[in-house]
Amino acid sequence: MERTRWTGKRRALVVAAFALACVALLRMAGPVSVSSPELGGNWRCSNAAFVLTTCTPVHWTEAEPAKSNQR
Repeated sequence: MERTRWTGKRRALVVAAFALACVALLRMAGPVSVSSPELGGNWRCSNAAFVLTTCTPVHWTEAEPAKSNQR
């Protein structure tokens, strides 16, 4: 039985392909903002890994800019 010889060039190509595949997978599975009309504008939702959706309430300071008392 012959063993596969891992030359430097072949090893670098395999490592680069694996790293690129990992980056692509993480990029696709990363959190993405999702709008949810059922919850209204006071909630911020994100979808991660294609199946996990989390929603958190938005504080008033984030939802509306602060009004100044200048006339």
